[in-house]
Amino acid sequence: MDDNSQALGSTKKILLEQIQAVLTSELEVLRTSARSARDAATHADARAENKYDTRGLEASYLAGAQQARIAEIVSQQQVLSATVPRPFAANAAIAATALVELRTEAGGSDLYFLVAQGAGLRLAFDNRSVLVVTPQSPLGRMLIGKRTGACVTINTAQGRKEYEIVSIR
Repeated sequence: MDDNSQALGSTKKILLEQIQAVLTSELEVLRTSARSARDAATHADARAENKYDTRGLEASYLAGAQQARIAEIVSQQQVLSATVPRPFAANAAIAATALVELRTEAGGSDLYFLVAQGAGLRLAFDNRSVLVVTPQSPLGRMLIGKRTGACVTINTAQGRKEYEIVSIR
């Protein structure tokens, strides 16, 4: 492995660590919130005063939804922990753990990190913004298997957007 590949592997590890840090932070907030909702659902004041009083029931639904989200985040963290960043050779096709630079129609460029979890997160690296996309996202589906120089078009709520793949790392 050359120095450039090692540096890129390090970059991807840093990005994965950033995703983990965001998920851990969200997990802490959710756990605190779920405890509060569970306590509210079981508190004596939540006991129904009449058949239309649903405070306790609503709090229990909220606690259940938060517990489901906690389980989802834990699962995401496990997947990310098992993710091994890989280097991409010149003219390689885009696949998982690719760091892809796309040129926009306006002439700017954006970085996208393709991993199984963490979609929509914006990370900061080397004074640039990196958007996390998954292979299941519309953009991720369009990118998989493409090579440097290819153009992709995606339909968004704002209309059609075209991108040119500048680099795959």
